[in-house]
Amino acid sequence: MTSLPIGRWGSVALLLAGLACLGSASTGQASLSAADATSHLTALLAGVETIVGPGSPGGVVAFGAKAFPVVAGGQGPRDAVVAAAEWERGRVVILGHTGYLDPANFGVRDTATFLRNLLFWTGNKSKPRVLVLGNNALVDWLQQQGLTAAAGQPRGWANQLAGVDVLIGKENEFSSPEHRTAAERFARRGGGLILASTGWGWLQLNPGKNLSRDHPGNRLLVRAGLAWSGQFVGKTDRDGFKTAPVPETMLHAGRALDAFEKQSQLSADERRQAQHTLSATIAVLPAGEPIIVTRMRELRRRHGDAVIPTAKKPIRSDDGLKRLLVAWDVHQLLALPVEEIKAHPAAAEFPGSVPPAARPETRTLTVDTSIPGWHSTGLYAVPGQPITVTVAPAAAALGLSVRIGSHSDSNWHHDRWQRLPEVCRVWPISAARTRAANGLGGLVYMVVPDRGVEPGRFDVKIEGAVPAPFFVLGETSEEEWISRLSKLPGPWAELATSKLIITVPSRVVRELRNPVELMQAWDRVMDACAELKRVPAERRRPERFVLDEQISAGYMHSGYPLMAHLDVERTIVDAAKVAGGQDMWGFYHEIGHNHQEPEWTFDGTTEVTVNLFTMYAHEKVAGRADMGTELTTPAKLQEKIKPYFGRGAKFEEWKSDPFLALCMYIQLQQAFGWQAYQDVFEEYRKLPRHERPRSDDEKRDQWLVRFSLRVGKNLGPFFEAWGVPTSAEARGKVAHLPLWMPPDFPPQ
Repeated sequence: MTSLPIGRWGSVALLLAGLACLGSASTGQASLSAADATSHLTALLAGVETIVGPGSPGGVVAFGAKAFPVVAGGQGPRDAVVAAAEWERGRVVILGHTGYLDPANFGVRDTATFLRNLLFWTGNKSKPRVLVLGNNALVDWLQQQGLTAAAGQPRGWANQLAGVDVLIGKENEFSSPEHRTAAERFARRGGGLILASTGWGWLQLNPGKNLSRDHPGNRLLVRAGLAWSGQFVGKTDRDGFKTAPVPETMLHAGRALDAFEKQSQLSADERRQAQHTLSATIAVLPAGEPIIVTRMRELRRRHGDAVIPTAKKPIRSDDGLKRLLVAWDVHQLLALPVEEIKAHPAAAEFPGSVPPAARPETRTLTVDTSIPGWHSTGLYAVPGQPITVTVAPAAAALGLSVRIGSHSDSNWHHDRWQRLPEVCRVWPISAARTRAANGLGGLVYMVVPDRGVEPGRFDVKIEGAVPAPFFVLGETSEEEWISRLSKLPGPWAELATSKLIITVPSRVVRELRNPVELMQAWDRVMDACAELKRVPAERRRPERFVLDEQISAGYMHSGYPLMAHLDVERTIVDAAKVAGGQDMWGFYHEIGHNHQEPEWTFDGTTEVTVNLFTMYAHEKVAGRADMGTELTTPAKLQEKIKPYFGRGAKFEEWKSDPFLALCMYIQLQQAFGWQAYQDVFEEYRKLPRHERPRSDDEKRDQWLVRFSLRVGKNLGPFFEAWGVPTSAEARGKVAHLPLWMPPDFPPQ
């Protein structure tokens, strides 16, 4: 046996000793010996210091007695990006990104050596015979390496396994039970598996599905003690991941659970790592998994009452056991079948209780499938109580789903949990009748996929939910709102137009008397952003702004939905403030993000070009000459600009200060007006794909050239003065135009 050099693998002894402790008492399986684990890691990582990190790799988890993490990323707590296991007589390796099977990435650092090591280890020989599924480029590469490799038939590969040592594929190749059975039999009888998937990416492509119930790879490998998680894994090297140090002991879920069960003395970092590992693992294990799930149920039973995080009593990352119990409760809420879901005590704190006197009702609605995304129903699911959704059989084949809950931000990564880190549940509609529930309750939505659905209209009947306040501009009268709708019992309310929907606590709108004025003001904001971008005011779908106890990032953030904290609940429904621009910078700003385009937003300007929309809305909607910022006055511009030029006008500083960079854009606006921006934005939108800039260099060059040509001025020296780099070729394209500089610029 070859030993690992301790100087490089400082944590290897601790990891292997921990794995060796995972014996039959805790797992019901024979454990991997320290000697075998050392031998395996030596073989897998021989000659490998750094491997590629393709795209945004996802996490993998090791929880079986003969499973172990191989390569980890991130910075405390960490996640494995590669893990492996013995599976009876066979061996398995799982990779956290499908790009690990792309030969285009093999030239990065030691990636090619690493892949060869995986082949030799899983095949348990120096020249394994390989069957590759759905990847002809990999077949060609393997053959160039002198290996026997063949492409698997799309549906008939299970009949090609005779004489094969290693099977390589992505998770989608194992979608059928027959293929999973064939792969399991192949591995357990001595074959090798190398499988790749990106858990978070799979979730995005499969809305309403679950890594524990539905991911084909996890369903295949649960008995091997391996799974893909929904985590992102931070890179530890510019090119990807360093293989040293060996992953910590607490990166193995079984060892982490041992520590909690035995109340072991752990450091704060070890507690955080153990809790993080277990949270990621239990999220992807099916209810019948015999190793971790059974032990977690017993641990949960022993500790009794639910732990409820709130703003006043948050659960912090160093509250290891409490965090673990919260994570277990959440994953149960997300994984249990509808008939087993009960109301969770945390619902009373957030999103809120339904009054006991509220009575469920039956409502029939019409859904327009030409509008993708969430369709509000004005109904609220009571915590733990099922609702029934009925659609025509034809509609059941459209890929629709029913969502319970508005608060889609996932907060697992936060150091402090002020609410449960995940509070929504989505149920796919695949039959005429679907039962759904959420232990926390929530507003009910019908969800139409973004693509692949023919435009049409169909009726949906929803039974078992209670009514919630719901105002629709142009459909709901103020009289009806004031007299009845604002008083409905659901704890969350929505105010909607065809352009924006606002989701706020119902208490905020009980006394709202001017919903028409309010939503007309919001429509003017949305129209202003569309006008600046020069796109139609009527939208493919309305944007959404949802308030939450805790959001995933920032004070507010963009996206679908846009998110903000509850401390703005009064401001967002104040018609005078919306129309007058008072306290609106954050709202206008985030809406602006949803209108940005990457072609004219280069590195350092994400928080800059967005504020063109912020300023435009302040000017056009609120009538504010200052466009919402004091920087627009000549004196304030000079006050911001002059010190920058005094320090030498360095691009790195320009990129790091959004309001400094904004001064450059304000100068252009003041000289050439908003129409110049509108014309240029429209020009970008009409570009054929092959003419669109890709790199930052191309983006800066095109912005210089297109803006210069639009205004008929040579802006090359202006860009140079600011320190914004452009190519000589780009500057040459506008050199024939009259030179332009703002008055008294650059400042002396």
